[in-house]
Formats: sequence, C-alpha cells, structure tokens
Amino acid sequence: MTVLVSREAPDFTAPAVMPDNTINSSFRLSDYKGKPIVLFFWPLDFSFVCPTEIIAHDRRLDAFNKRGIQVIGVSVDSQYTHLAWKKTPRTKGGIGPVRFPLVADVNHEITQKYGIEHPDGVALRATFLIDPDGIVQSQIINNLNLGRNVDEILRMADAQAKENAKLKSAFENGDIADLGSLTVKQLQTLAKQNGVAIARTKADFIKLLDLAEPGIDHGDLAGAALSAKLKEHKIGLLRTKEELVELLGLKQAELKQAKLLAAQMAKIPPAEGLEGMTAQQLKEMAKENGISLNMTKQETIELLDKLEPGVDHSGLMGKELAAAKQKHGIGILKNKQQLVEALIRLATEETLRKWILRQIRDR
Repeated sequence: MTVLVSREAPDFTAPAVMPDNTINSSFRLSDYKGKPIVLFFWPLDFSFVCPTEIIAHDRRLDAFNKRGIQVIGVSVDSQYTHLAWKKTPRTKGGIGPVRFPLVADVNHEITQKYGIEHPDGVALRATFLIDPDGIVQSQIINNLNLGRNVDEILRMADAQAKENAKLKSAFENGDIADLGSLTVKQLQTLAKQNGVAIARTKADFIKLLDLAEPGIDHGDLAGAALSAKLKEHKIGLLRTKEELVELLGLKQAELKQAKLLAAQMAKIPPAEGLEGMTAQQLKEMAKENGISLNMTKQETIELLDKLEPGVDHSGLMGKELAAAKQKHGIGILKNKQQLVEALIRLATEETLRKWILRQIRDR
C-alpha cells in the first residue's frame, strides 16, 4: 500500500461518465488542478454497500460545491457499466442521476497508481483529499466491507482549507511578523503555495560544503562525489527551518514591494499615466523605488547608442565619454523621459524581482 500524503497526486487519463450522462473518453485529473478534489474509489458497481456511499456523496454535493471541491469517483468498471448503473433506479440497486464524474479504470492503472488494489482485483474503499496544488493532504483506505462517512470527509476538507487560507492570507498580507514561530510543516506549506522550493539546490549544497570545509573549492563536485560529501557532513536534501524562514522572508518582502509599487501606479490618472506626472512627482517616485536620479555610465552609453546608431560607445571613458555627453547635451541627472523609462522598466516583474532581492541582500 502506497502512502501518498504530502506527495503529488498521480495524474491519469481515462473514460468517464459525466453528470449529464455523456462519456468523456479522455477525462484527466490534471484538468481540475487549481481546486481541491475529493477522489474516492469503490470496489464494484451494482454491489450492496457501494450505491449507498455514492448516493451519500451526491446528497452532500451541494456542500462540496459550496467549498469549491470537485468530487470524482473511480472504480474498475467500464464507462458503460457506470452509465447503466446511473440509469438504474435507486429502488432497484442503481445510483440514479449522480452529479459528479464516474471514472472507468478498466485496466486497473489508476487503482495501482494509488496503491489501493485489493488481491481480488478490485479497488479498496479509498478516499484522497487533494489540494489545489495537486498535493495529497489526506488518504483514508478501508477494507471492502467498511463504508465511509461523507461528513468526516467534509470536516477534513474544511480543516485543510482553513489552515491553508490562514497561512496564505497572513503571508500575503505581511501579518506573519516572525516566520520562525511557525512549524516546519507550516513553512513547507507556505513555501509550496508561494513558489519556494523545499528541496535544496546544488548551489545550496556547494554553499553548505564551503562552510563545512572552508578554503576548499567544491564547485566542480557532482554525482557520486557530491553525494559522498553530503553524506560525510550529514547535509540533507530538504531545506531546514532556518533556510525556509530566510527564503520566505525574501519572498514576503518581494510581495510587499510589488503591492507597494502597484498601489503607487494605481494613483496615477489612467488617461495620463507616467507621462502626465510632473518631473518632481517622477523624482519622488523614483527615490521611493530605489531608482537613482543620476545617469549611470551604462544608461549614458545606451543613450549614445540611440543617438549615434552603428557607433560602438562601450569603450568610452574619462575625457572621451565627457566629450560625447557634452556633444549631445547629456546631463548628470535623468530627464523626465528617462525617469519614465526607468520606472516602466522597474514595473516589469523580472526587473522588480531582481531589484527587491538586491535591496534586501545589500542591507
């Protein structure tokens, strides 16, 4: 039996009977990524306990829908058997018009991927709670003769959603004053939600080895040699709590700065934009966002390249550079148009990210 909790839910493509009784020959689990999923399995259609459970899920479907949860059912029966079961009245052992997809796992591929195949060749009664990122948060596996409590599944979904919403909201709003007070599990959850890897990179390994063995160049280590060194110094694959705190702190600062810049940009009248601001307003905005009012050498070279296309100005320096600036009337300070261009560049995501990280690291 496979433990999938905290791992990515195995994707699959298979035929399925949809709520309107049409057959989707290429139903994919990954099409529902971005919303929570309750994926549940039962042994066989037209059996005794199975219709009761499926009808129970359907009766609570409004509660699942209210929470934005997609319910998906799977068994080793064919899509045609599923459809016949749906068309059979509940009074005669059928399930009636249930309102969620019924997936046909005829070749047992899905059942085996989830590690829940019974020796008799059917699926165990299993339920998997999958979060919007596609990570399994809970798995409940019962033997063939044991039913499930749908309300308990809803309770677990509520608990998981509440925890995720609390952490995500607090993080994005900057309400977590001390990331160090969180548990490793909470930090890992935040990391996954905000694009921070919980596994160490090769650069992380090299940095840690350099600290463990100062004066030795570990940059060329790879493969077995790198693995041996990591084992020698007991350096694990996952980032520690302290490392996650540091990286999440950077990410949190990035989000705050992005929101600050967005708020500043929102104050500009749409019809006028940056071009409609006064030179003084542009200067103040540039200062607030770490943009130098002075023309840098690189900016001067770029401007000269525009003014004299085809001429290489990259080697200019000293008196030659000063003469070129005087020739074209390039001053020490950025003019209004140059400030506008600098702010527009900063507003792009990649430039903003690099600037934020540089500011934080230079503190």
